[in-house]
Amino acid sequence: MATDIPGLTELWQRFDGWLAEHAPGDHESLRPGCPDGEIKRLEDGLGFSLHEDVRTTLALHNGVTMRGASTEPGAFLLGYSLLDVDGILEAHRDLVAMVEDAREAGEEDLVVGRIADRQWVPFSVEKGAPLTPVPRVPALYEGRMLEWHIRPHDSSRRA
Repeated sequence: MATDIPGLTELWQRFDGWLAEHAPGDHESLRPGCPDGEIKRLEDGLGFSLHEDVRTTLALHNGVTMRGASTEPGAFLLGYSLLDVDGILEAHRDLVAMVEDAREAGEEDLVVGRIADRQWVPFSVEKGAPLTPVPRVPALYEGRMLEWHIRPHDSSRRA
């Protein structure tokens, strides 16, 4: 069955073009993609393979240049900034520490899968707010990381 749903790479290319035209500061904050070796280092650090969409995103843009203030460019995803490989590893260590602390305190059921999990891949952060993780789910299930619509419904303006 043929589908007209574009792949993630095409969607990113369209989004890049939209940012360049409508939000050049945000576009400039996007870092170049990371090589396969960096993605492998990330997977080794996490202890599991990444979902292909996360790998694709990192290959296209290894996060953004982190901003010093909430008014600076680089937080175009609903106020969240994309993390780079090192940021993902650091944030994942924090999630794992939360899980370990909860287990030691006998509060695993209040934390694991609710506010932290070893299998989550944090991919963005809002300045001073919690991370946005991508849950690692069995291959049987798939989901969207984000769906973005630009109004009015003019196909020339969709990202």
